[in-house]
Amino acid sequence: MIMGLRVLLSNCKHAIILYMQIPKQIPTAKVIAAFGNKSKVARAVGITPHAVYQWGEYVPDSRRYHIHYLLTQIAQAERVRNH
Repeated sequence: MIMGLRVLLSNCKHAIILYMQIPKQIPTAKVIAAFGNKSKVARAVGITPHAVYQWGEYVPDSRRYHIHYLLTQIAQAERVRNH
């Protein structure tokens, strides 16, 4: 029981830290540049391309965490590839 609680608390702490690091706004143009085009963004997020076309200048709040996570993964992969 204690071990399970430690893991749960550790996961919560990690999630809180990640949430605190998410920018308040993520420019849609930055996301499209990272993925190549809007269709690739849609595929990565699991939504339709039409939904991405409806985004304004910034990623909607409901998608910010997921997009931030994906951009972080892309950046890490690029760092590994360049070393």
